[in-house]
Amino acid sequence: MQKKKNRYMDSQILEGFNHHAGSKARRDIVSVLKQNGWEEICFVNEQINYESTLICQFKSLFSILQAFLRMKKNSLLVMQYPLEKNSPKIFNLLLPLFKKLKKIKCIVIIHDLDSIRFRDKISYEIENKNLSIFDNIISHSQNMTNFITNDLRLNKNINELHLFDYLSDFEGNPVNMPINKIVFAGNLTKSSFCKELKNIKGLEFNLYGAIENEEKIIGPNVHYNGLFTSEEIVRKLEGSWGLLWDGDSLETCSGKYGEYLKYNASHKNSLYIVAGLPLIVWKDAAIATYVLEHNIGIVVSSLYEIHEIITNMSYDDYQIKKSNVKKIAAKLKNGDNILHTISVFT
Repeated sequence: MQKKKNRYMDSQILEGFNHHAGSKARRDIVSVLKQNGWEEICFVNEQINYESTLICQFKSLFSILQAFLRMKKNSLLVMQYPLEKNSPKIFNLLLPLFKKLKKIKCIVIIHDLDSIRFRDKISYEIENKNLSIFDNIISHSQNMTNFITNDLRLNKNINELHLFDYLSDFEGNPVNMPINKIVFAGNLTKSSFCKELKNIKGLEFNLYGAIENEEKIIGPNVHYNGLFTSEEIVRKLEGSWGLLWDGDSLETCSGKYGEYLKYNASHKNSLYIVAGLPLIVWKDAAIATYVLEHNIGIVVSSLYEIHEIITNMSYDDYQIKKSNVKKIAAKLKNGDNILHTISVFT
């Protein structure tokens, strides 16, 4: 019988971002893996990042060496990308060395890729170099996998996550809201299309998140409901649908933020699902195919299409979507998605 490999995960999560949505995705992965027997390992203590540059470099080097020396031979190591300020230059130099010495197999879980966001030569070169160190990659979607393979020119074993887990004990709101009430959560200042939502007739929008000028967004059918932590917000969402959209237009998802949806498994999808909300997504979003295959929402080209689609939707059809959402939510709340995705490599 083959001996089971020792399994390690980088557990560094910066304390200053504990309530940030992106940090919840990282923290949930650490929690799920820890509960399933993965051993925590921290390459650089967060406090080192606040010291002078020279001292920081020496302490980072010592801390990374200590962590690698602690790892047993023939181990598995899971990292989350981008690396959280833990001296990636030093780490990138040492990881290949210790991979060879200790026969470590490395798996990286991607959260964001600047090369997709910014599409510049420097980002391509940096991420090609950073990701080339790892043996296996967990990407968000088939589109992201194609980008890594074709644009970053990396020949790696890749598996797609599709949805991030969202650990929660929330059981869902049993009250049925009017079917025309739509939730949008996120950075409302960045999502400039929110300023135009008042022009969509027949729909109500409940908005949640950071905002600079509330008056520019709210209207008779657009309501701002506050900013909450990633732990609180799942209980605060009130509506019948969760909207995935970005950019400055109601007609399509435009600009770099809109284009990013073609590749990105937005954490807000998981938030909506765990809150019990079927999704409304852009037809070109990475999640669109998944939404249709699992019948957990609707896919639109323009936000102006929503009213007609939901007006013609039967009560039974909407309830089927809600039921399908509940089934997927049960898996996301327990961390089943990352365990299933990572099992291919372990």
